[in-house]
Amino acid sequence: MNQILDYSPNKNSGGNSSRTDKIVRVFAVFLILFAVCLLAVGGYGYFKKNAEREQALANTPTKAKITVEQEDDKIIIKVEHDKVIKEIVYNWDTEKDRTVKGSGESTMEIPIPAVAGDHNLNIKVVDIDDVETDYTELISSTSGQDKIIPNIDVDLVTIEEDGEFVKKLKITAKDETAMDYVTYRWNSDEETKVDETSEDGKQIEFNIEILKGNNSLFIVAYDKGGNEAHIHNDYTGVTKPSVNIVVAPDKKSIDITCTHENGLKLIECSINDQLYNIEIEEGQKDATFNVPLEEGSNKVNVKARSVDDTETVAEKEILNEPEPEEPVEDEIKIDIKKKEVEEGEEDQGLAYIEINTSGIIKDIQLSVNDSSFVVPVEGEYPGLNFDVPIEDGNNVISVTVITQNGNQKTETAEIRR
Repeated sequence: MNQILDYSPNKNSGGNSSRTDKIVRVFAVFLILFAVCLLAVGGYGYFKKNAEREQALANTPTKAKITVEQEDDKIIIKVEHDKVIKEIVYNWDTEKDRTVKGSGESTMEIPIPAVAGDHNLNIKVVDIDDVETDYTELISSTSGQDKIIPNIDVDLVTIEEDGEFVKKLKITAKDETAMDYVTYRWNSDEETKVDETSEDGKQIEFNIEILKGNNSLFIVAYDKGGNEAHIHNDYTGVTKPSVNIVVAPDKKSIDITCTHENGLKLIECSINDQLYNIEIEEGQKDATFNVPLEEGSNKVNVKARSVDDTETVAEKEILNEPEPEEPVEDEIKIDIKKKEVEEGEEDQGLAYIEINTSGIIKDIQLSVNDSSFVVPVEGEYPGLNFDVPIEDGNNVISVTVITQNGNQKTETAEIRR
């Protein structure tokens, strides 16, 4: 091109120098117009991409702000939103959902009774656009409602009375808050009430005589919250076998011990209806065995029969939760700087943000001069980079990166344009 522009015809050559010079000039003007068009197309594409990114940030749905306050025996659920709240759904632990409908407001307060003990309060807020916000908080209360029934254990024990060792039934009733009293009766006899609790008030324990012959024992335990638990055992002869079920130290199996003073005849064990055959010698007085648990909930059923044909069926539900995984520490690097401008290019007023992680990015939160944005992340990326428009003067930019492993890092920088 320089050769064309520098072309100087020799007027003494005898050729048509004026016509040739015009052609050269027209060609040069065409090249200049072509370059201007390329720059215009590139600038339009850049500004269009920037506008689409800003529109995506503006269209990201907002979430409700949920807080929980505790006042004595009452819990107050507070919800704030920038949209109309359609409904609030809540429950304790895994109980049935309860729904409170909104009436066109964007803030709501719901008072609910507290539940005694440690329980998870699960909350879901649905706005007018059907966008959901979930929230869970562990609530500890000593003055709320008691919703857990007592636990009753009946064990055969040997105690010394008047210099002799006798067999009795030890009845133990426990509650996570406070016990009230226990009643028991044999067959259709009158009930006997026992209300002497342990020092902390959470347990009642006592021994009773075992009746001869065929007998039914009925036990009812009441806690202070009005909850009650029932047990009905049938006894034939002197005593029924004793069955003890405990979680093994490995927490992945159970240790079961069956005993009878005259000897055992049969032991059967099932976990979630899967039957395990337990081999014993008829007449042996005690047997201990280990059975593996399944992951999750385990319904354990153990039946022990003595040589006297007395029988005990013990049931217990045990939750086998996997060991929590070790937390993964992701390395997160965030670089915020002014975007460099090539020589000859116009400064478009952009900051350049580069993110690199050793994990996968889940969420990016951006703040520019106290204006907050959520940067959409679609796909699994360990690293991203993008431009952010800045204003004239000082610009404070803050970037928070959250990975899928729950790690989080925030970097803040001041960029001057």
